Amino acid sequence: MIDYGSIIENIIDIGADRVNLVDVKEIEFKPKLRVLCEDNICGNYGKNYSCPPYSGTVEEHIKKFKNYDKAIVFYTIENISGLEDKIKIDKAIKKIQDITVNVNNFISNLGIEHMTIGSTACKICSPCKISENKECPFKNNVFTSLSSFCIDIESLSKLCNIDIDWNGNKITNIAMVLIKE
Repeated sequence: MIDYGSIIENIIDIGADRVNLVDVKEIEFKPKLRVLCEDNICGNYGKNYSCPPYSGTVEEHIKKFKNYDKAIVFYTIENISGLEDKIKIDKAIKKIQDITVNVNNFISNLGIEHMTIGSTACKICSPCKISENKECPFKNNVFTSLSSFCIDIESLSKLCNIDIDWNGNKITNIAMVLIKE
């Protein structure tokens, strides 16, 4: 039996501000969001193993996702002084990425079948080794982003009672680990 209470406590100790446990079947997808990846809004399309087209199709992601039972959704909230505050935004992204890698390692050490989905594209190697035509040296820690999975962040935030500030005063970074029971 999986002790979710203990896992949640450990994820908070790792650095997440809050953690929620939800059923995978409650999470909504918006496949039309993939166009944001294809339009290369973040600049990672075709430049990162964890991003499309290398990470897989929408259908492949949804099928993989639905093989799991529970989602442990964790997130951080950082104050910023506007969307032009690149230094704090980059620090916030680095923070959630470090937490995500540590959560992935923690769950791996428990021997639980899982899949980790990040807030953003994997940035363990910057730039990604794909730019050098090299294999990923961190295959066990690479995670695809919520956006690449076409997860509806707005409905996920409502499901988890996450108050996202859309006006640029805070940055909320959400990641999750899927668990197979």
